[in-house]
Amino acid sequence: MFILFAMSLAILMVGIDATAVNIALVSIQRETGAALPQLQWILNGYLLALAGFMVVGGRIGDTFGRKRIFYLGVFIFALSSALGGFAPSVGWIIASRVLQGIGGAMLWPATMAIAYGGVSPNKRGSAIGMLTGVGGLAMAVGPLVGGYLVQELSWRGIFWLNVPLGLIVAVATYWAAREKDVCQPESIDYAGSLLFSLSLFALIYAIQKANTWGWGSADFIGMLVLAMIGFGLFIYREKHAQFPLIDLSLLGNTPFMGALAARFLTSCTWIVVLFVMALYFQHVLGWSALKSGLAFLPLTLSFGAMSAFGGRLIDRIGFQKPTLFGLLLASVGFCILGRIQLTSSLNFFVLPFFLMGLGQGISTTGLGTGALSTVPKEKTGFASGVMTMVGLAGGSISLAFVGLLLGYFGDLRLISKLRAIHIVPDVIQASVLKGFLTSKETSHQLLDAFSPATRNVVLGTTDAVYTHMLGIAMLICAGLTVVSFVLVFFSLKTNSKSAT
Repeated sequence: MFILFAMSLAILMVGIDATAVNIALVSIQRETGAALPQLQWILNGYLLALAGFMVVGGRIGDTFGRKRIFYLGVFIFALSSALGGFAPSVGWIIASRVLQGIGGAMLWPATMAIAYGGVSPNKRGSAIGMLTGVGGLAMAVGPLVGGYLVQELSWRGIFWLNVPLGLIVAVATYWAAREKDVCQPESIDYAGSLLFSLSLFALIYAIQKANTWGWGSADFIGMLVLAMIGFGLFIYREKHAQFPLIDLSLLGNTPFMGALAARFLTSCTWIVVLFVMALYFQHVLGWSALKSGLAFLPLTLSFGAMSAFGGRLIDRIGFQKPTLFGLLLASVGFCILGRIQLTSSLNFFVLPFFLMGLGQGISTTGLGTGALSTVPKEKTGFASGVMTMVGLAGGSISLAFVGLLLGYFGDLRLISKLRAIHIVPDVIQASVLKGFLTSKETSHQLLDAFSPATRNVVLGTTDAVYTHMLGIAMLICAGLTVVSFVLVFFSLKTNSKSAT
């Protein structure tokens, strides 16, 4: 069973990093002067690389040997973490995060496969359940670990932590995984993976730049068209590839597509919460990184617990009812969080975070189980890869819309609120205000642009508007969760136990 310990360490390393970095964003911003779009790409770079190469990573492991690719993934993940820790600029951080995502895409599929093959057949279910629980635990403690490292060391400590962890993982795996690698040579659809990643990048970039370029500008339309052409070429490629990245016959499976759409939407909401709330805690409420990490515990711990144990409930009563109940809980949590105030206390976040974590935990497990139960057993590997890829893509796209919400609609509301209290910005002041909510301008620049008599009022108004837009974002997340509820209700109608 030592192999499970080694694989658990690997999942712990990747899982902690996935949520700890969110807490470090404000510290990174203060040191590097990064704007909101750059902070988004610190997360997006990682998610895009994972989404684009996760399926390929599994295929490479099958082709060249899972342990060999696992070691390579650990090395890339640890090396890119070290590069991120020494990063002199935000661009360097983004590049290291892309490399981390590639390492994670090689590492993650091999982890499950090595664990599955390293235990006896009668213990494989428990082994996968254990690794799922460790993944949930890692995400739960990630914000707390990140907050502690930022406060006691630096945001760089979050990246440096992966270097000794990676070494321990590699040594433990070498000692524990004694079975010989089995290679199954086949073609790998590298072109399909690259087309998907570039098309998704073009779509996200177009959304992010819409406010700057203008919705009707040639740049925006051109980038959007480029993204659509890329996705069209991706579909064409998958139809004709000998070993496609995804099995397009799944697109004709209505129940599976319903579950896939619901997974996409719920992934959007999860990433939005982790991103915007970390900024709100530290920017608006002025909390420390450690206190911000503590605030996330009701969310991440309940999510981790339900990710680990929700499968047992689904095995007993089927996947539809627990999934619907989970989505209902999450939507209630989002609605409560939509009432967020400028002076909300730590206690205010406990209940909505707890409900959201429980709901997201059980619904994520239920959606995965339900979706896989709708496809033939020989296609469950494909289906699982597609579910993971689409979930990661949803997180990336949602971050782009967050920037649009703050950068376009937030700016309009901020100017309107100031005019309502008889503060009419001139051209220079309006320029500074336009960039403030997306962190293109600092508080010092904002204060310098206004007279001493209006500075505090303007700064307070920006915090109030940011909080208001945050509440709108949470209500949008509630709406997306309700849409997921409807999709599951009508597409995954069976109440039978999972066929997987």
